[in-house]
Amino acid sequence: LDAVYQEVLRRAPGGDAAYVATVASAELRLEHLRDARAAVALYRQALRQRPTGSLALEAHRGLAEGLRALGDRDGERAALRALLDAGPDPDTRAAAQARLRALGG
Repeated sequence: LDAVYQEVLRRAPGGDAAYVATVASAELRLEHLRDARAAVALYRQALRQRPTGSLALEAHRGLAEGLRALGDRDGERAALRALLDAGPDPDTRAAAQARLRALGG
């Protein structure tokens, strides 16, 4: 499946499909391939491409989860704050706030 996402990125870099493929590839790497480092890089790429794009909340959430998996507490804290600034739904907001409290900040 990731090969399909990578093909989309090669064929249409910077387009809408590439943006969606970047976030989807990051999710796949984080949740199924357990490759948090690659996922973090892809989430950051998506957020650079479209900081307020339609998948920005998902990218912020995934970035925070990836940084948590890597043990980067400061990075996770910053990603959670960015997620909260992006205006998530109430459940996501509550979860992010609870995790920030657990991190002490």
